[in-house]
Amino acid sequence: MNNGSRGKLLSVRQVAARLSLSENTIRAWIFQKKIEFYKIGRSVKIDSQEIDRVLERGRREATGREPQPETELRSSSGAAN
Repeated sequence: MNNGSRGKLLSVRQVAARLSLSENTIRAWIFQKKIEFYKIGRSVKIDSQEIDRVLERGRREATGREPQPETELRSSSGAAN
């Protein structure tokens, strides 16, 4: 968050709703320093751009592999015929 640009500051509740997670999960991430935040008085605020970064870090590429047919799985299991 030190690049000078900042998005909207969100509450823990707003971040939890946006990510479909519990508020306790977001608080745990803050405690574990998995997510950057601002402490303003007693309030904790999270930059909306930080949420985008969290989502990008968790993004996984699809492999595009087709599942193997069941017969191939049985024959490749190493069982002697």
